[in-house]
Amino acid sequence: MKTVLALAASLIAASAATAFAELTLDATGWQRGRVETRARPVVWRDVAQAELDGKRAALRGKAVLKNRGPKPAEGILLRYAVSARLLPDRGSAAEATWAIPCLIDERRVPKVGPNQVLEVPLSLSPKLDHYLAKLRRQGFRPDSLKLQAMLELHGAEGVRVVESSLEVK
Repeated sequence: MKTVLALAASLIAASAATAFAELTLDATGWQRGRVETRARPVVWRDVAQAELDGKRAALRGKAVLKNRGPKPAEGILLRYAVSARLLPDRGSAAEATWAIPCLIDERRVPKVGPNQVLEVPLSLSPKLDHYLAKLRRQGFRPDSLKLQAMLELHGAEGVRVVESSLEVK
């Protein structure tokens, strides 16, 4: 009896691990928000570069999750971090340097259906806005922002970090 229970438990664990292993984080990217009219919500568009003009950044990240399995993946935890490559604001000849991450957060995704691709928005406000304002006060500006994301580790999976950079004008 104990052998049958142990065998059943191992089969259940193996099938759960296989189903979850078919979920992948395919890509990350950046989006910029724009309010078209006051009565409408913000419209988000993919961007490769952005202009930070001193106002609210209105930036967010996005992650693309793909479930290739026949079963839905549930209870997904997506971790992400944002770093900035800094330059002195005064036009000196200093080289740009990547700073440590200014924002580390996580996003829970309840479910990704079988054979489904899901774009998950990653909130960066207001933490990124505060960080950029503090940089300006200290005499620095970012020339690039980097978004790194990964899925929570399960079992013997390897670590896979997906990143994308946003050029800042």
